[in-house]
Amino acid sequence: MRIWGLHIFDVVIVCVYLLGMLYIGKKIAKSVKGQQDFYLAGRKLGRIIQFFLNFGNMTDANGAASISSVVFRNGIGGIWIGLQTLFMTPYYWFMNVWFRRVRLVTISELFTDRFGGKSLATLYALFAVCMAPLSIGWGYLVSEKVMEAMMVKPAVTYSSEEKLQIKNYAEFKELKQLYKTSALTAEKQERYISLQSLHSKGELKSYVSYINPLVFFIIYGAIVGIYIVLGGFEAAAITDAVQGVLIIVFSFILIPFGLIKLGGFSGLHDTLPSHMFSIFGDVNTSEFTWFSILAILLISWVQIHAVIGNMSIAGSAKDEMAARLGAVTGGFSKRFMLIAWGLCGLIAYGLYSNVISDADTSWGVLSNNLLCTGGIGLMLAGILAANMSTLDAAAVQLSALFVRNLYMPVFKDKSESHYVFVGRIAIVVVLVLGIFVALHATGIISLLKTMLSIGVTFGAPIVLLFFWRGLTKTAVRIEVLICLLVIGVLPWVLPLSNSFAESKRLTIQTHKTEVISNVTATEKDVSEGIADTIGQSIMKKSIKEPVPVYFDSIARKNPFDPASPIIGSGRFHIEIYYANFLGFDVQSMTSAGLMTTRFVFDGIFPFLILFVISFFTEKTEKARLDKFYAKMKTPVAATPETDEMELAASYENPNRFNHLKLFPNSNWEFCKWTKTDTIGFLLCWVAVAFILAFLWLVLNIGK
Repeated sequence: MRIWGLHIFDVVIVCVYLLGMLYIGKKIAKSVKGQQDFYLAGRKLGRIIQFFLNFGNMTDANGAASISSVVFRNGIGGIWIGLQTLFMTPYYWFMNVWFRRVRLVTISELFTDRFGGKSLATLYALFAVCMAPLSIGWGYLVSEKVMEAMMVKPAVTYSSEEKLQIKNYAEFKELKQLYKTSALTAEKQERYISLQSLHSKGELKSYVSYINPLVFFIIYGAIVGIYIVLGGFEAAAITDAVQGVLIIVFSFILIPFGLIKLGGFSGLHDTLPSHMFSIFGDVNTSEFTWFSILAILLISWVQIHAVIGNMSIAGSAKDEMAARLGAVTGGFSKRFMLIAWGLCGLIAYGLYSNVISDADTSWGVLSNNLLCTGGIGLMLAGILAANMSTLDAAAVQLSALFVRNLYMPVFKDKSESHYVFVGRIAIVVVLVLGIFVALHATGIISLLKTMLSIGVTFGAPIVLLFFWRGLTKTAVRIEVLICLLVIGVLPWVLPLSNSFAESKRLTIQTHKTEVISNVTATEKDVSEGIADTIGQSIMKKSIKEPVPVYFDSIARKNPFDPASPIIGSGRFHIEIYYANFLGFDVQSMTSAGLMTTRFVFDGIFPFLILFVISFFTEKTEKARLDKFYAKMKTPVAATPETDEMELAASYENPNRFNHLKLFPNSNWEFCKWTKTDTIGFLLCWVAVAFILAFLWLVLNIGK
């Protein structure tokens, strides 16, 4: 018996999992007495729960689907869209200590503590509340994409319209292959352009799904909302422990089945072109080269400081060591998951490159074709678990920001139960807003890049406020407003104008180029006399398709009308427009060059504003700065009572730890490392080297 394309046994597995999550939320609800319990789990989470909390928050099916998707498009070099954080993991050894030592509940309170006043706190809260639906909508979208590919209608049930869609996709794939090999005739060129426009708009599919996106989003959001509304952050932490196990299972379960079907690692190498295994992508064919990876690393490092979960995750740790170990062990564990997801992307390409119409569904197609009854149910439960472990924490964190920084200043002196109730309502609202974002998103990778760019707006000032006394409140205000306008608002508002989106000057593409690559010969190559044997290494010419310069995608307004205007859709990359204004030949850039230009601008621009404006504006009063940095130098004590005594001593004598400053008598508050700092940091880099060696080994097995 099957329901919506799933065996009844798979449906039962998913239902049992969902009921279990609801039970946990209901059970923990009894222990929630106030805001500290609801938002920080009473600051009592130890090392094991901190590991699962960090691992679950960092690791989600969003990552699985997005990594496999980008690897499917670009080869293993695409793994760097996520794996670049490997080089940031040693930084977590310090960063999570800072967020624990400030002893606050939300990042908004960090601005009040450092600068005084409520304006910046309110501004950050508004920013986070408005931006969080992006990440929540991303979670919805990824889950729906995977589910869509796993709940496929049988061909006999297709309508005439659906049959035409499938037929058009098959024709598009055939014409695209002819285009790449310069074999596309002039008479078929027009047909290819028409079908390509349909594909850019997401109107070509290789299958038809039972999934209705809106219905899925509502049911999915309701389940997450119920158990978090009941149990708060502790429910998120406990369920993350359960979900962490499922994440590990679903990340590795596909690999053996896929490799068996391909003939092992050697079969994988024989099937895929050699460039798919290049850790750093080819400059001419991939977005992910050594320089674009460095650009992603830069922007990721800046924006990571503004992630709303930093305060609640680190702040819920019972001590600094729990915060540190949870962050680095959870982070390094995720890096192994990234390698597994990247390998799945390669397997999906090897098995189904001619079947998958939307790379975002590669994970779902792989699961649907490789797993048996029961395995599919386990995969679905794992995907739900992985995304719920991120959605739940994000929803609680947004609730805290809204209640403590927007609601409480207006509605003062209410009871703790009242504020917790309002926080629960806020969770429901933000989950609903996430549905709206998911329904209007243009794609997983585009949404991911957007979140990286916007995050620098507050990431840059948070980096500096931890270390630099010279940072001023006015500089932060100006920087935030300019960056929100330039990086966040204009790129989405400008394309709403038809004249802008249809501008011939802005809907240009990069130049079409001919690429010569070293590939593995196929049976077809042998039959055509290009190679002597299957698997032989040969040089092959192909056409690198142009990509849009300023927009996420471009297509004809009417795909089948040659006179129809070309229209840009998605984000307008204003950073690349500035580069063109400065004289850079952006039309001659590769995909990697365009992405590098965009991210380098976004990573550096906020700091330039902050430094320049800070030198010309009024500084924060010395007494507040002394108190803030004295607290930041005071280690968190073993018990709350002892910690209060240590803080009181530091406030009474703000110079108590000044001997720890690396640059005495300066405005920079970098501190000398302790033995624990040094040993932990070095061990983290040993782990980085081990993971890179493991990745190299995986890619060379069977070669």
